[in-house]
Amino acid sequence: NNKKPIFQKNKFKKIVQRNFFPKIMSEFTDFVAICKESDINNDEVKEFDFDRNNKFLLIRQNDRIWAVGATCPHQGAPLVKGVLGRGRIRCSRHGSCYDIKTGDIEDFPGLDSLPSYPVEISKDGEVKVRARHKDLNKTRRIKKMSSHNKLDERIFLLIGGGVASATCAETLRQEGYVGRIIILCGEESLPYDRTPLSKVWQVNHQDMELRSEEFYEQHNIEIILGVEAIKLDTYTNTVSCSNEQQIKYDKLFIATGSRPAKLATEGIGYRNVFSLQNFVDLQAIMSVLRPRTNLICTGGGFISLELSSTIISKIRSVLVISHLKYPLEVLYGEEIGKRLLNLYRERGVQMKMESRMKDILSDDGVRVTEVRTTDGYKYPCDVLLIAVGVVPNTDWVIDSDVPVNIDGTIDTDMNLRTPVPNIYAGGDIANAPVLSYSNQRKCVKHYQVAQYHGRIAGINMAGHIQELRTVPFFNASFFGMSFLQAGFGSLHDIFIHGDLKRLKYVVYVSDRDGNVTYVSTCGYDSAVISYCELLAQGKRLHRSEVADKSNPSQWMEQLLDTRRTRCSC
Repeated sequence: NNKKPIFQKNKFKKIVQRNFFPKIMSEFTDFVAICKESDINNDEVKEFDFDRNNKFLLIRQNDRIWAVGATCPHQGAPLVKGVLGRGRIRCSRHGSCYDIKTGDIEDFPGLDSLPSYPVEISKDGEVKVRARHKDLNKTRRIKKMSSHNKLDERIFLLIGGGVASATCAETLRQEGYVGRIIILCGEESLPYDRTPLSKVWQVNHQDMELRSEEFYEQHNIEIILGVEAIKLDTYTNTVSCSNEQQIKYDKLFIATGSRPAKLATEGIGYRNVFSLQNFVDLQAIMSVLRPRTNLICTGGGFISLELSSTIISKIRSVLVISHLKYPLEVLYGEEIGKRLLNLYRERGVQMKMESRMKDILSDDGVRVTEVRTTDGYKYPCDVLLIAVGVVPNTDWVIDSDVPVNIDGTIDTDMNLRTPVPNIYAGGDIANAPVLSYSNQRKCVKHYQVAQYHGRIAGINMAGHIQELRTVPFFNASFFGMSFLQAGFGSLHDIFIHGDLKRLKYVVYVSDRDGNVTYVSTCGYDSAVISYCELLAQGKRLHRSEVADKSNPSQWMEQLLDTRRTRCSC
């Protein structure tokens, strides 16, 4: 009789535990057997299915095996086709770079990192992988962000609403900064990717936004829209704004970008005369284009070439006016320039070379109707795009203690600090050291460089120390074909491998000392991505290593060679 109540009590306890205290689900899935350790060699990348909906990469390096996401978060390219360096992998499409151990993004474009997966190797050599439940069915991961602490009264002010400021803000939170972050945006929109503006016929602004409004609210990143900085006072640490307010800062990041250069030509104020800097400009241009429109682009740079290749099939005619003999010949030489000239003429774009626009003419004094060039020819014009370079947006800084160069740029050190304490600069306005240019200062106006500057500035502003290792990279799009370039420097000799007629080639540009300064391609993306990674490792490429057309890619073996840091040239 004494045992029965005790038994019932214990039984009742078990029932309570079973009904009201369910087993807590693990953060991870069970381990899944993938392959044998012997199935993957050192410095090899393989793609596997984790389940029906999830793929991942196995990467073996230095006899360790790592597992990360298989898809580049930037634009969805398969990373199994990427370039493996020492401890990281680069996407073959746009050069985004990820740590193979953590999946963290290290070079750009893009903001998100890869998911990473724990790996276990059994005693019999079986490779097993498991995943976090939250990472399943996802190709991207946002790095852990610190929470804002209201007791921290510091203000880090970021001037400029572009990718440099947006990346800097995220990096500050990722690096443990918990004070206030304020981004001052001159435009009435959240930071967005400007690169599609001249590349695609129709683009949705929301698709271009780097992050949503909810993201910035969640991480307490304050954004002031439609307000510009107009004055900097380094004695009081204040920035005066176009809305008549003043913001006091503890640290300042200047990333105000650049604006289109203007021409002192009469008629520049006529209707339907445009420049292309932002989404509002693109909307204005697109709103006046009709099937019978005659468009003229003055300036033979990337903006004119990209936009004209995008629009030619939608309107009556496109004319590009350039002072050069061949398109982009100052970058790639005469042979490449000739091929590009023929490409544009084959596709119906009129190319007026070795000329400049002299006059903008109008029949009614209101709207542009004709353009006259310096050689006296007149061309019908319904819409005129002026794309003759850019000017840094640093006028508001000139009267401060921050030194501004004659070209409008601001010198920085290896940490993006200006000569004034607690003030940093990045993006189009920064005259900063470039690793691939022997760390000499240069202003490189590339989207990827601006984003990289944002990351380095954020790390250093947060109190950590990291020096620049800038390797410029950009991509252009002509008639739907991708043209990539990595590196920076002067042009003395050019080596071309491939078939120019079919637009499947790689061009190596070297300086007077024989060092390859930059590489460009159409159709062989891996060559440019490999060169980008080579430079990031502090190595160099000599023209003697690419002059042999029988084996022009042998130099790529340097990427995984830990014994050598520079080429023997």
